[in-house]
Amino acid sequence: APITATQRSRLGTGICVLGLVAVVLAASGAPPAVRAPFVLLAAMLLPAYPLVARLKVDLPTLLAIDVAASLALEAGLALLTVELRAWHPQLLGLALACFSVGGTFVTLTSVRHAEARHLS
Repeated sequence: APITATQRSRLGTGICVLGLVAVVLAASGAPPAVRAPFVLLAAMLLPAYPLVARLKVDLPTLLAIDVAASLALEAGLALLTVELRAWHPQLLGLALACFSVGGTFVTLTSVRHAEARHLS
């Protein structure tokens, strides 16, 4: 069964919180053993979520597409920064996290708005 708007909203909110925790841990210089799981999960889920959130697929499929698209987006941006001789992985990660969290909130707001219009 396709993912519901409520599930999509909860998943997106959780992914955003995960991204914010990862940014805080990375910026505060938390030990790698604490920081790594959060940063890895955020890197696998956050960047492409605003792009895939509206797909009408079941949850496992949505997560698989999200992970694949997130890793592809990060690889493409990493390649671009290397080719431009502007390789700053921490800056790239921070910028990507900020845009992704913002994009996810915009996507979730529009999904909630569409759902509210549909219900009224």
